[in-house]
Amino acid sequence: MENKEVTILSNEYSLRMVDDDETQSLSIVKPSNNLDVAYIEYPNNTLSRSLFKNFGLMHLVANSFPNVIRINFLLIPEVFEIVQAMYAFNKRAIPKIKYFDIEQETTPNLLEYKLTDRKAVVAFSGGKDSLWNVWRMTKSLGIDNVLAVHIAGINRSVSAQEEKDTLAQRKTLRDFPQLKIVKLKNGSRISGKSVMRSRDMFITSLIIPIALEFGASRIVIEGNMGKQDQNYQFTETESSWKLYNKKIEELIGSPIKVEWEDADDVECLADLIKYWPRSVPTISNCFSPPFARKNLRKKWLEKTPNFILQNPSQCGSCIKCRIVRIAMALNNLNYPAEEVIFFLKDTKEWLKAKKDGVSDIIGQDFYSSLDKAIDVWDNLNN
Repeated sequence: MENKEVTILSNEYSLRMVDDDETQSLSIVKPSNNLDVAYIEYPNNTLSRSLFKNFGLMHLVANSFPNVIRINFLLIPEVFEIVQAMYAFNKRAIPKIKYFDIEQETTPNLLEYKLTDRKAVVAFSGGKDSLWNVWRMTKSLGIDNVLAVHIAGINRSVSAQEEKDTLAQRKTLRDFPQLKIVKLKNGSRISGKSVMRSRDMFITSLIIPIALEFGASRIVIEGNMGKQDQNYQFTETESSWKLYNKKIEELIGSPIKVEWEDADDVECLADLIKYWPRSVPTISNCFSPPFARKNLRKKWLEKTPNFILQNPSQCGSCIKCRIVRIAMALNNLNYPAEEVIFFLKDTKEWLKAKKDGVSDIIGQDFYSSLDKAIDVWDNLNN
């Protein structure tokens, strides 16, 4: 692989990465006065700026793994160890860091916070996993001790819909905790499955200053981390998050940790269907681009009008939507049998046609849950 050098320029809460081919950028947007009260002005201190710059750098370089990175701000040693681990995980040589015109503010001023494990912040996207995390955290800690934080703009292709649905969930679900939204202008190029090389660590690092202000020592993210490196990206493995937690504690000097609960998709949805059924129609969990959803949904409105996701932002056909519908079929036997069976058989055919394109994001639990649902509804129909 040819050597590649990039320059990353920092200006407060803005990063710009330049190389010979293109310019990429990340910045935190200051909310306007006419936005919903959930939108917050991001905490402004040296620690929050350092976390944004350092983990923003990690997110920008995760697309191309440049060999040389020129920067005008300090790359904190603890964070550089995480960046090195990401490079090594992807079998890339450790990059060389070159400083120029370095900013005056070089080290975070660590602030004293009183933290408790009786408070938690949920990294909230609006999907089934983050809804499940909100449900179980509020059940365990009480609604006043849970904060949901949505980073708007992190998933470029679906960010607008996620943001809209997150606001709707807060307004629709009366037992929803306090919500804070940070708007991000995302000009990075990393996308698809590869975004998981860095995305979740960038998200949690943006959340840390908010969690500190809330007094929470726990940041809760989506689970099902891989215990092996094979078939997983860097931020999808236990070992990567153990390193992250260790380095963040060394950096901040406070025992704030990222945590997760391993549960498969159908288990999460079974809990929501049973204990928080009002949340299920609000799920924002679609992989299809916005322009394609209406036509994809039209098929299901015709063929399965009584067995379709109620949220109109859900196409019903992508892997994410199909997971939710399989869980619905397994946890409610009152739908019209002919509609459910049509959907399940269609999903079998869809898997055959799409197997190569979705194999890296489908777990074994999807196949077993689908087969179980087919057996259950075939028996009901006979």
